[in-house]
Amino acid sequence: MNGPSNIKILLFLFLAVFSVQVAIAQDLPSVFKKQDSDLNLYELKYYYLESGKPLDHCDSLAKVYSELLIRNDEFYKLLLNELARVTLLTQAGLLKEALGKIEFFRKIPEFSRDNRLKGYLNTCSGNVFFGMGNPVEARDYYQVAFESLILTSDSVAIKGGFINLGNTYAIMNVPDSAMIYYYKALKMEDEGVDAFHFSLQNNLGHILSGQNKIEKGIIYYEQLVFEDKERLVPSEFTTASLNLGRSYNILGRYHDASLVLNEAVKIALDAEVIRVLPSLLDQLSFAYNKSGKVKDAYETLKVSDSIEHVLSHQDISDLKNELEMKHQKELFLSEKATQEEKLLAAHSRKLELVVLSIVLGILLLVIAFLYGIKRRKNQLLVKQNLKLAEASRTKKTELKRNYQHSTVPEELKKKIKEALEQKKLYTDAQLSIEKLAKKINSNRTYVSEGINEIYSESFRSVVNKLRIEEARSLLINPDYENYSIEGVAVTVGYRNISSFNSAFKRETGITPSYFRRSYLKSTLSIG
Repeated sequence: MNGPSNIKILLFLFLAVFSVQVAIAQDLPSVFKKQDSDLNLYELKYYYLESGKPLDHCDSLAKVYSELLIRNDEFYKLLLNELARVTLLTQAGLLKEALGKIEFFRKIPEFSRDNRLKGYLNTCSGNVFFGMGNPVEARDYYQVAFESLILTSDSVAIKGGFINLGNTYAIMNVPDSAMIYYYKALKMEDEGVDAFHFSLQNNLGHILSGQNKIEKGIIYYEQLVFEDKERLVPSEFTTASLNLGRSYNILGRYHDASLVLNEAVKIALDAEVIRVLPSLLDQLSFAYNKSGKVKDAYETLKVSDSIEHVLSHQDISDLKNELEMKHQKELFLSEKATQEEKLLAAHSRKLELVVLSIVLGILLLVIAFLYGIKRRKNQLLVKQNLKLAEASRTKKTELKRNYQHSTVPEELKKKIKEALEQKKLYTDAQLSIEKLAKKINSNRTYVSEGINEIYSESFRSVVNKLRIEEARSLLINPDYENYSIEGVAVTVGYRNISSFNSAFKRETGITPSYFRRSYLKSTLSIG
């Protein structure tokens, strides 16, 4: 009897120790598990912002993590986390508090010895002065920051440096200098540095629109709203949608504007992004009015005025005191909850082990069940996409449309179809409707109308579908089996693999790598 009893005791002790280790490991999130050299300020800032919580809540959470980092003697990560708190304060408009923290950090030797920390600190200083409306002093800090960062391997921070310098020149009304820095950042993005994607695309759209190149600016806004939606936090998506809707209104595309702005209003309400709502509603009201929907325009404008009234008449000092009290209350509740959780964990360890075993068993069953469903669904999607790919390789079906009331010459339609389907101009990553029009000796308006009559879709939708159709063919073509997924993406006209993956999955329901892998497995099993 002693043998089995001892085994049970040892097993229990092992599980107890394991569960304690798991509890300790979960004190800090995975973002802090990286090596010091692999963790950057941009990643930390967006870790907090992507939670969707208010900025004061994010700062409270960051403070808790700082205390844990002190306890774990992780000094370098502590400094990075405190700099992330400075960026949160700056974004919340608490510029004096942010500047006070920065001045304190300048007394810490690590910020003068380590090039990366020095660059980050001066970048934070530049952000504060930029927020204060002093672009000249901000530019000077950004330049000092860039001189430190260029000596490091932190490509994310270097790209951010280019964007920051471009922003200062843009606000100083020196667009040519701003574009030089933006294009340097864009080059890094093409090389795979995806950080600050929203800021770069949005700023490019803004500066081009400011130079009356609205149609060129729209290209960047449309990429953010239509292709990169899943990569953006709600505040970024609503801002990009506002800029795109405003640009559509300027060009008289009121129906497109109302569609984009309506979706942005819903997301702003769901995510409580209140500050941007009046501007979104104003532009939506304008689009309704120009579309002849006078009643909708009036109702939308009434809502906008109500929100603006609330925002403009709220006493700032009362708001600040309210937020400070809320902040202190959340800190108290957070600390109290932490103590209660530790006490509860100490008294319920045995029960947790039993519950954990049951939960894990159920979880494994659920995962296995869901995996089976997903696998069957993906297999069905693969079969459907293989049929489409084979059909595309063997026969190009002709679309039959009724053109009785067509205003576009048949000859032009033939040129459009030939350029897109035979000459495959869509494989040009820089292809725009203006460029297509120039290739076939026509103008943008006729080409846009021709595409709508032929395909019943917009130019961008048609180009994306043709690219995905070509990609499906290449992915199962033996002549392209040595091409990587990124190689196929570039071949069919995408500038980066991220945009290609999103577009492919949106069109087919599966990723390109899964599609190719499943096809190869099917050919092996047949053989």
